[in-house]
Amino acid sequence: MLAAWPGVGNVGIRAVDYLRRKLKLEPLAEIEAPEFTIPEAVIVDKGHVQLPLMPRNMFYYKKSSSFNLIVFEGEVQLRPKPTLLLIDSILKFAKDLGVKTIFTAAAFPVPMRLEEPPKVYSAGTTKKLRDLMLNEYQLKPLDMGEIVGANGLLVGQSEQYDIPAACLLSTIPAYAIGFPNPQASRAIVKVFEQILKIKVNLSEIDLQIQELVKDLSEIRKHIKEQFYDIGQEETTNDKEEEVIPFVVRKKIEQLFYEAKNDKKKAYMLKEELDKWNLFNLYEDRFLDLFKTK
Repeated sequence: MLAAWPGVGNVGIRAVDYLRRKLKLEPLAEIEAPEFTIPEAVIVDKGHVQLPLMPRNMFYYKKSSSFNLIVFEGEVQLRPKPTLLLIDSILKFAKDLGVKTIFTAAAFPVPMRLEEPPKVYSAGTTKKLRDLMLNEYQLKPLDMGEIVGANGLLVGQSEQYDIPAACLLSTIPAYAIGFPNPQASRAIVKVFEQILKIKVNLSEIDLQIQELVKDLSEIRKHIKEQFYDIGQEETTNDKEEEVIPFVVRKKIEQLFYEAKNDKKKAYMLKEELDKWNLFNLYEDRFLDLFKTK
């Protein structure tokens, strides 16, 4: 079974929904939303007040000679408590259907450029499944971190139902989490092709990638407006001018300030600079911390 909800860049839900549409899965069942969702606002249209439509939680299926597949798609991420209730309902239904393995998908924000090809990592509940991801599909395990939201919680909760589960995480630029990333979704689709031993037509998602490339300059401009201090002198080198997220630069400046009085903080500063591949840019300032007056 494949499952996904909207998330960062909608990477996971786009991949799963793409497969569902291209493989022409049929509706199977729906979990009624009112049990889990309480509207937080009403819709007003020309003075007319009405309740909003409840988000849908749909199951789809396809049974063929080559594979049997169930897909679950949730339209929205819910609050933690209703999410857990919904996940229990999903897993009970999956157990009744005899689901053998569950896969979810999500984004993995890292320091990278938009042009770099995404890498897909995996995290699973059983050693057998983790070994399969590594040895059969060459997916490196996620060493550490967290998977936020229902795409991670479903995997974690699946252990209670004795259903092996894994999440596929495709890398995206950390500074572009607010933008769709069809490259990352495509990378996940390719892994699912291997797992299901199928081939799907990728022309639609390839067109989306081409359109994104065309708009790349506009996206960069928007990112710079969001994260780059206006008027700050930009540093250029052999690499393309790179945008450093504001929150990252703020943290680096705070660590520089603290390291002046506490050299132990310099080690934390070095780790942060290495994490974002920025040490060369800050090397002189970093070494100045250790000069004796």
